[in-house]
Amino acid sequence: LDLTKISAGKMSLKSIDMNIQQVAQLCMDMYAGQMKEKNLRWEVCVNPGVPTNVSGDRTRVVQILCNLLSNATKFTTPGGLIKL
Repeated sequence: LDLTKISAGKMSLKSIDMNIQQVAQLCMDMYAGQMKEKNLRWEVCVNPGVPTNVSGDRTRVVQILCNLLSNATKFTTPGGLIKL
């Protein structure tokens, strides 16, 4: 995320309904190739208490989850498990 824009109050967010399980799976699919190369295991496990459909800025949610997955892929040792 662009922290400069957030600090200046110039970041616009678009709130839409989205299926959080599908968004998480989309992000996981984007990193599947890198995780396979590193012999990592992965799974999407959304807490049952989280509503299936949530409202938010889908683009920003994807960006945040992908940043987390990128770091997890880099820093998880081969054979490790990544849960999102």
